[in-house]
Amino acid sequence: MKSYLIHCQDKENKAGSVKTKLMRMRAFFNYMVECEVIKSSPAKKVRLLKDDVKVEVFSDEQINQMLNFYRRIKRREKS
Repeated sequence: MKSYLIHCQDKENKAGSVKTKLMRMRAFFNYMVECEVIKSSPAKKVRLLKDDVKVEVFSDEQINQMLNFYRRIKRREKS
């Protein structure tokens, strides 16, 4: 299982996709344990991957535009 998940990572699958595959395998093996086909799930030992978190930030130009906008509003309020 670990080698399959590593193979999925190497094929540039996103962390969420690999996580979904692992969750499906866990569900299948839990079902197999419940039906007493196997004694314990081999998927228990495999850890979930953390999702890639991307935070989009404003560019310097966008920040300057926002600041200029608010400065113009303040000037209008003062006059």
